[in-house]
Amino acid sequence: MRIEGANLGNLLERVIQMNMIIIEEMHEQRQQITEQQALISLHLSAHSSTTVSAVALPDPLSRSFNKINVKPKEYNGTNEENVVTWLTALEEIMANQLIHDDDRISLAVSLLGGTALQWFVNLKLKNQRPSSWNEFKEKVRWPLEKPC
Repeated sequence: MRIEGANLGNLLERVIQMNMIIIEEMHEQRQQITEQQALISLHLSAHSSTTVSAVALPDPLSRSFNKINVKPKEYNGTNEENVVTWLTALEEIMANQLIHDDDRISLAVSLLGGTALQWFVNLKLKNQRPSSWNEFKEKVRWPLEKPC
């Protein structure tokens, strides 16, 4: 009986250790999501018509993308930029980071500036915000795509 009890005790200890590791990983993932949401909100607030005071927040987007040492570039819709190239690079980063389709539009919008951001604001004002990542890609290419 002692051997069986010792084996059960060891097994229980391992299960507890594994559960603690899983809980820690879940906590880290939740923290990353919260930081990304804060960054997106901060970026969207910075582009709104109201004045937002500067808040010293860590750059969670940079930290999140540090795994592959790439930070997505902002897209402004200028003649020097190519929307297809920007989308392709952004999709590769999102795929590498396992960013879910539901979050891709928000992340992409947080990287828009200038004419490109104004285009998106106009879509929202007309209640035509894309509801899927594929729809976003189609809509963003049409008015902003430059001829080769």
